[in-house]
Amino acid sequence: MPARIAGDGDDEGGGQLAIGHDISQKGSLMVTRAPGPAVGAIIRIFVRVPPDSPEERVVRARVLRATANRADPNSLWPIQIAVEFDEADPEIERIIAAYASEEGVLPKEEKR
Repeated sequence: MPARIAGDGDDEGGGQLAIGHDISQKGSLMVTRAPGPAVGAIIRIFVRVPPDSPEERVVRARVLRATANRADPNSLWPIQIAVEFDEADPEIERIIAAYASEEGVLPKEEKR
């Protein structure tokens, strides 16, 4: 899921690109191109759910972990961060599940 991440006080139009993986109502694992915010930092995540939505959601989150992306260290996305949303959002998880179902993408545990 494409997203932008920015520091809590940064300009709303700025931020760096990120890709969200394993998104749930409580948080996400994301990969980025450049070293991002430090562990413990509060960030804002700008995301369109589903990706073709005209409306961009803004979610505040705390960075729990920031490491090298061991799965793909030499790619365009060499940094991996784990974030926890300030407030759980059951709607995000529901929308993502519905979109994945429509696109024929199943969560890992459901693939056969």
